[in-house]
Amino acid sequence: MAAAPTPSCSGLHGLCFSHVLFAFWSFVGSGSAVTVTQTPRFISDSTGQNISFSCSVDETTYEFYFYHQLPGKTELKVLAYLPRASKTIEDIPPELKDRGSHISNSLWPIYDL
Repeated sequence: MAAAPTPSCSGLHGLCFSHVLFAFWSFVGSGSAVTVTQTPRFISDSTGQNISFSCSVDETTYEFYFYHQLPGKTELKVLAYLPRASKTIEDIPPELKDRGSHISNSLWPIYDL
C-alpha cells in the first residue's frame, strides 16, 4: 500500500506585519504523536515587508490555525486556518472570528477556540 503524501502549506504570502507571527495546530484522530515542522519557527519583520513560511505535518488528519501576536502581549488574533486535510489556506470562518480567549497565564498561553 502506498504511503499517504505528506501534507504541507506555504503560509500567508503578502501579509505585512511589524510583529511576530506564530502558527499553532489542532489535531484530531487517534491521539498518537504528530510531528509538525514550521520553517522558520518564528517570523518578525518591519511593517510593509512580506513574510513567508512553510508548515508540514506527518499526518493527514489535521487543522492549522494561524495567529498574530503583538510583542509583549498575550492576546492572539486568528488570521487564517487550513481546514482538515486541505492544502489551501482559507480565511477564518465567521463563526470562529473573535472566539479566541486567554485561559492560561503560562509562558505558552492557551486559547480556547
